[in-house]
Amino acid sequence: MEEVLDTYALPYDPEYPVVRLDEKSVQLLDHVREPLLPVPGYPARVDHEYKRCGTVNLFIEFEPLTGQRSVWTGLADVFRGILPQLDFSC
Repeated sequence: MEEVLDTYALPYDPEYPVVRLDEKSVQLLDHVREPLLPVPGYPARVDHEYKRCGTVNLFIEFEPLTGQRSVWTGLADVFRGILPQLDFSC
């Protein structure tokens, strides 16, 4: 683990950028009843009941030394977007 952390401490080299990849599953939800908008004297009101609309996987590519990031919502997007840019010869 220390070797990985040492990699982040190296100065930026455009020939060999440091790129992190991460994945997160997210539940998609929808309202059963439309929320009531706030009016003077009353806050917005949202019912606790919801409808499940499935799940989606979010994939993020993050280059910490430049602050650039990209997000994809499906595995096919990852193969089209991230993987062709990476050089695995190192």
